[in-house]
Amino acid sequence: SGHPLERFRDEVQLFGTRTTATLGTWSEHSVSAGVVITSVKRRISKKTGAEYARLTVEDFHGTAEAIVFPESWGRLSSIIEPDAALLLTGGYSARDRGEDRAPFIVEEAKPLADLKASGSIGVALEWQAGDGPQPDASRAIRALCNAHPGEAPVFVTWSDGNGASARLRSRRLRVDLNDAFLEALRKLVGPDRVRLVKAG
Repeated sequence: SGHPLERFRDEVQLFGTRTTATLGTWSEHSVSAGVVITSVKRRISKKTGAEYARLTVEDFHGTAEAIVFPESWGRLSSIIEPDAALLLTGGYSARDRGEDRAPFIVEEAKPLADLKASGSIGVALEWQAGDGPQPDASRAIRALCNAHPGEAPVFVTWSDGNGASARLRSRRLRVDLNDAFLEALRKLVGPDRVRLVKAG
């Protein structure tokens, strides 16, 4: 009964550069937003006769409008459907620079559910100097990761407590970021030491 994006909160925060509150603000750069599609209105262009779509989207901040022009709609119409939770990426028309509400033009769409499975998200274990895992804990972490094989990379982030830090990526470990694995990992090392991160 919660918000339909709640189970994708990590994905929305990691990959979204805009929310519905700011989606109408013009930018010369590409932007992304994690949203749920609440309405798809198919339209026919009077100029070309091609089909395009006007969308209503929702996130934790409210609702906003978006448009999918014919070329993109031809590729994305099977993905952009009501109730779909998606990462939408796109931009704005140069002619809308300076407008109070610039239409957001969708160019790409990815299901939020695919981001963890595709390896786009990794898990980072965070440690500070003098506070690293003991050998038994390291073996337990490795065993847990091996029991949940998948596509997500595993990182270890080390900090000296004074601002210097380093992130190392495991060459061998790749995991499935399912709820059971993440719950077990947080229980093993502590919730404050586990963080989901962009894998790129």
